[in-house]
Amino acid sequence: EYGGLLNSELTFLGKTNSPEIITDFEFINPKFDKIEGKYLKGKAVYENNNIYFNNVQLLTDLGSYSGNGYFPLHNMSNSNDILDLPIDFIITGLSSSLEFFPLYFDTIDSLSGKYNFVMNVTGTLKEPIRNGDILINDGEIYLHHFNNYIKEVEVDAKITNNNIIFNKFNGLMYKKESNETILNKYIFKPKINKGKNIQLYGTMDIKDFFNPYFQLNLRGENVFISSSYMHLEGIANLDLDILGSHDSILIKGDFVPLENQFSILSLDYGNEYNEKVESSLIYNINIPIEGPIKVDTEDLYCNISGNLNLSSSIEENYNLSGLVDIIDGYFYDTPGNKYYNLSGNLIFNPGYEPHLDINAQTNI
Repeated sequence: EYGGLLNSELTFLGKTNSPEIITDFEFINPKFDKIEGKYLKGKAVYENNNIYFNNVQLLTDLGSYSGNGYFPLHNMSNSNDILDLPIDFIITGLSSSLEFFPLYFDTIDSLSGKYNFVMNVTGTLKEPIRNGDILINDGEIYLHHFNNYIKEVEVDAKITNNNIIFNKFNGLMYKKESNETILNKYIFKPKINKGKNIQLYGTMDIKDFFNPYFQLNLRGENVFISSSYMHLEGIANLDLDILGSHDSILIKGDFVPLENQFSILSLDYGNEYNEKVESSLIYNINIPIEGPIKVDTEDLYCNISGNLNLSSSIEENYNLSGLVDIIDGYFYDTPGNKYYNLSGNLIFNPGYEPHLDINAQTNI
């Protein structure tokens, strides 16, 4: 989808069989697929069957971009010929956000930071070849369904033959200590320089620029997670592969909650998680609970261990499968009676209610 209001001035020079056309143009509120701007302006010259662009400037809400180069306009009566002719265009950008990226990846709410990129587009209109560099400093990535975010993001990536190769992509996702006041942080306690605990590896194929193909691996150590609906909170290690394109992205791998450092705060997922998945994401995540973690809800308190698997397919519910051992705890029934010395196991089967096999004591 394309749009915008065009203002331009045309100057015609030369002969009718070899004209030179010069135009200063400005698009107000330009739109190119999912990229929207405030204005796009520059100078274009048609000469020798090519159109040359100079000092092209695009201004968006969060960034500014410039470009120079040329495209062919040979034999305008035959568009197939034009698509096979060479192009050469270079784009540079400086922005506080990669504005187009969140619109193509459903799990990302927003991005901020200092973004610099250079992209040289050669090849043909039919098969453009992109090369360049992407640098990000002091980045922040906000994710849907999470209270916390990834901060101090640093990225150094190369664009080579339509592939973005991440040489460096790391960030921080630690828990902020409750006693980390200004006095504690800067006067009474020495500053602890925590290392980056989130890393991303792999490539993105941008041959289809608005529908990239992901081959990524996300790793994290001692990552603090707090869900936006207060269902989960704690520290975990993760090793996840992200594969596919926008219409079908598979996220698979291991999510390992750390012993005595992870809590399930609610078992009522309601509409937030049991409704149909409103995205193209497909999950297949193994959750080994190697050491006990805590279940701390209004009616149930216990420690559990075991192995679970979280899965989903496009437009289907999330499914949880596996077995959990209940180590110790208590719960309240509907009338309010308290049951002690809780033990047993809980079995999850996709499409069925969880099966309980527990023992507990109460006073009558």
